Formats: sequence, C-alpha cells, structure tokens
Amino acid sequence: MSDSDGERSPVEATDRSALAVALVGGFQWAITGAYVFLLGFLVVAWHFRTTRTPVSLDLSWAFAGFVAAAFVVGSLWVRARSPAPGTADSRDAHDRRIEVVVTMLVLGFLLPFGVPRLLDLFGVTLSDPTLGFGLAYVLALTLSYGLVYGLGVRPFLGPRRSDRPDFGE
Repeated sequence: MSDSDGERSPVEATDRSALAVALVGGFQWAITGAYVFLLGFLVVAWHFRTTRTPVSLDLSWAFAGFVAAAFVVGSLWVRARSPAPGTADSRDAHDRRIEVVVTMLVLGFLLPFGVPRLLDLFGVTLSDPTLGFGLAYVLALTLSYGLVYGLGVRPFLGPRRSDRPDFGE
C-alpha cells in the first residue's frame, strides 16, 4: 500500500506502528517476566537450601509458559493502553519501551558476570553463591526501569529521539 512516489499510506503506517508497539511491549513484559521468574526461582532455591530440603525441580516448561504468557499479556496491555499511533506521546512511550528492553538485555548480561566478581573484589562473602546473581538481576530491573522511567535517562537511544521529524517514517 504505497503511493506512486513510494510513500506509505496512513493506514499501513498505523498498522505497522501498532504491530511494532505490541511487539516491543510484549518483549518488555517477557524480559521483565523472565527476570522476575528467575528471582522467584532463586528465592525458592535459597529457601530449600536454608531448610536443607532435598528437592529436584524442572521448571523449564513453567518458565517457557510464564514468559510466553507475559509476552501475550504485555502485547495486549500495551496495545490497549498506548496513545494514538503517530502522536508525540505514542513515539515517546515507544522509545521508552525500546530503551528499557535494550537496557534490561545489556544489564541482564553484564551484571550477573560483574556483581559476583565485584563482591569478591571487595571481600564480601555471601552465605549463598546465588545471592550475587539475585542481586545482579534486581539491579538490572531497578536500573533499567529507574533510569528510563524514573530519571528519563536514555543511554542507548539518546535524549529526545522521538522529537526528530524523520523518526518512525
């Protein structure tokens, strides 16, 4: 659906942007859900280890189902709650979602490797080795949402990206 000069029609642009909004919102919820599931798993594992309860858990299907459900719910939620496509509010909200997703992925990769080593460097000994990973994922979630939504910092996309006239076209 393009005009003779190659530009997209408003209907195609709206459909494409609505799909992009839903996909990014779904990814944001899925990644957040994966981190929360992991934190819950670490808490349960810590509890069983502390109480010396012998348990064998296989949560691979539960994890996959939880993340898939988070993706679907996030897609539906963001699609229902987003401002009208093409508006400055819509572009800003979409930018923030993208920024949170990228920040969560970067911090979710770097912090689990860095926090335990940093704790070792400072001579901090944790009672359970998994607490360092738990702290890393709590920091990843807190920093991702806190920087982007709380402080308005956008380390990857840059400030005011959605104000550019060529954005989204």
